Amino acid sequence: MRWKKYFITSDAKRDGDSTSDFVIELPESIENVRKIGASNVRLANMTQNITSDNNTLVFGATTVTIDEGWYVVDDLVTEINSELTTATVGITCAVDDQQRRITFENTTGSSITLQSTGTMNQTIGHTTSKIIGAGLIVTGNLPYDLSGGDFYFLIAKNMGIQGWTGADPRKKMQVLADIPLQGSFGSYTTYKERIEEYEFITFPNLNQVRSTQEFCIQDRNGKLINLHGTRISFTLHIAIE
Repeated sequence: MRWKKYFITSDAKRDGDSTSDFVIELPESIENVRKIGASNVRLANMTQNITSDNNTLVFGATTVTIDEGWYVVDDLVTEINSELTTATVGITCAVDDQQRRITFENTTGSSITLQSTGTMNQTIGHTTSKIIGAGLIVTGNLPYDLSGGDFYFLIAKNMGIQGWTGADPRKKMQVLADIPLQGSFGSYTTYKERIEEYEFITFPNLNQVRSTQEFCIQDRNGKLINLHGTRISFTLHIAIE
């Protein structure tokens, strides 16, 4: 078995492609491929525990939207209070550190309903609609969870075995690398200078890798990660018989 290695970078993407999902051209199509894998994956760390999927709270008829980003609980409470003040909702947010729960206090003279339709409700532990009486405080029914994601996945969208139903989900998912997240926004995540044997996708039958290839970065829910135009690069390993 012999190996081919290619340095892949989003700098070589087609015009109009994003750095999160891009097409590049390899120098050639490759026949008789047995294994594929990736090492030296380098990308800006866009780890966010508050995203467009979980950044709204609804009080009565007013929707409050929190900026996307990575938050510890005290910073999140500060951001929520800032947006509540801007929206003149009359609610103050706080955290009960011992119970790991978020509280809301009504500072007005009338009841205000925390609606269950806010996308942040699950994250901050307020999973049900609550009527907050004048001058009263409500506490989340669950602890807050700001753990965020734990892995990003580098996907080779054209390389997996189509219709694969075997035991190895990597062949079906076309996952080249499970990238553990670390650091904070603005730093870089680098995944493995070397990869182990078990981290390659191994095909039971010889496969072809076409010269036109599409790669993307997703979270475990299959959502594209917004790299905000920053660069991603990696080394593509292809084993040939």
